[in-house]
Amino acid sequence: MTAISSDSPSQSYLRFRLGSTRALLPAGHLTEVLSLSPEQVLPIPDLPAWVLGVHNWRGEVLWLADLGALAGFPSLWDQAPAQIACIIIHQASNRRSVGNKFLGLGVAALEDLERCQADQIQALAVPPSSPGFALLLQGYRLSPDREVLPVLDPAAILEQVQTHSLS
Repeated sequence: MTAISSDSPSQSYLRFRLGSTRALLPAGHLTEVLSLSPEQVLPIPDLPAWVLGVHNWRGEVLWLADLGALAGFPSLWDQAPAQIACIIIHQASNRRSVGNKFLGLGVAALEDLERCQADQIQALAVPPSSPGFALLLQGYRLSPDREVLPVLDPAAILEQVQTHSLS
C-alpha cells in the first residue's frame, strides 16, 4: 500500500465505464446519478448521434448526452441497454447563463467513488486514438494496479456540448 502525502489535497472521483474503458470524473461537478430505463428517455430526431434525448428530471427537461459516443466510442443505443447509467453534472452560472446548467451523461456503467491526490493526475504524454476523447480529457491517473484511468474534464464536456448548440 502506498502512503498518501498530505502535501497535495485529496479529491473524490466517480469511476465509470465507457464501453470497456474505465474513466474518472471529479465528484465536485456531480449533482446526482440515476439509473434510467430506455423508456424514460425521449429521443429527439435529427440531432447528433451522441444526443440520447431528454428526460423529465425534477420537473424540468434534462438533456442527455451519450458520453461514450461524444468521445468516439460506440453508442449506448447500439448496446441495447436494459438500464442507462446517468451522471448529472452542473456548471455554475456565468455572465452568459442564468442559474445553473445541468446535463445528463449516459455511460455504460457506474462503478465507485475513489479518492486520489491532485498531484496523481498526470498530463497525457500520448493523445488517445479518438480526437473526440482527447478534447474531453483533463489527464489520467495510474491506479494502484497500474491501470491507466482517463480523467475527464466536466468543463470540457459542457463546452463540447455547447459547441454543438445543445442547451
